[in-house]
Amino acid sequence: MVEVPSFWAGACLADAGDALAAFVEARGITGSWKEALQGCSVGEVAATPGVRLSARQRARWAEATPCLTVQEALYRGSPGYPVRLARVRDAPPVLFVQGASEALSAPCSVAVVGTRACSPYGAGIAQRIAHGVARSDGVVVSGLARGIDAHAHRAAARVGRTVAVLGHGLGFMSPRSNEGLRRELLAGGGAVVSSWPDTVPPARHTFPRRNRWIAGLSDAVVVAQAGLRSGAGITGRDALGLGIDVWAVQGPLGEGFEGCAALVNQGARAVHDVEEVVIELTGRVPTRVSAWLEALLHGASIDRLARMRGVSVAATLTELGRLEADGVVVRLPGGRYGPGM
Repeated sequence: MVEVPSFWAGACLADAGDALAAFVEARGITGSWKEALQGCSVGEVAATPGVRLSARQRARWAEATPCLTVQEALYRGSPGYPVRLARVRDAPPVLFVQGASEALSAPCSVAVVGTRACSPYGAGIAQRIAHGVARSDGVVVSGLARGIDAHAHRAAARVGRTVAVLGHGLGFMSPRSNEGLRRELLAGGGAVVSSWPDTVPPARHTFPRRNRWIAGLSDAVVVAQAGLRSGAGITGRDALGLGIDVWAVQGPLGEGFEGCAALVNQGARAVHDVEEVVIELTGRVPTRVSAWLEALLHGASIDRLARMRGVSVAATLTELGRLEADGVVVRLPGGRYGPGM
């Protein structure tokens, strides 16, 4: 067990990531926040110009006591804290980690999220994308909830690593039915993380913020299925607001994909071909490539590729240029293409 000082435990309970960021900026602090802020009080933070703390936040912070965590605590501004998440201004002051913390800083990290009440179609898309990302050495991030999250974690854990972001402390599991899945992803070199101290139980107010941290830990977010009022929709909107690429599956009308359609209208990219999305996300052609890419690598003409994709020759040339620029394919003599990886 590792002890977390009351100053930091309270900052987590008060959701004071933004306040701490403003305090650090005002002080001109660089390097380890934990060392630089040793001995600081809540009153000092609250009295600093530019820091915004409500009376309720300040009270929660001031009343906190030291807490114990099961394995590891990553302090914001310290080595080991995920660089991706640190770019989010209001990122958690501390991440409580169980499992392999290095999975949080993998070269490729993709969130796959969606509704708990998913359809077979949505579940299938989530599984295929998560499997493809993990098989290409990417890490799949999700929320360990029922439905799409569980399908994504399970598919990724079979072939690679996956990270679960909890909406409560590490000392709990909600839903209980995913306890086995939690053990499976930990055994496979993944990690379970939370912005809440271990003793914080699941409650209505503890879950919404974790959607933002799922986005913050990822290079891109795939929303496999989401209704108009969905936590996955929140994750997608947070990601768009943070400048993170978002992909959304537009499923059959009237079957719970309205939130995905809304995300596409707000700037998300629509998922049309799973294999192409995996290539875009990971930069690698999976073992099982899409039919048109396989035809490309076997010397098919541009006209034939365009017909296979159902788009114009110009659109196909644009896509080939993008794949070549990303290193997914390389142009060979005679107008042929080969795999870039």
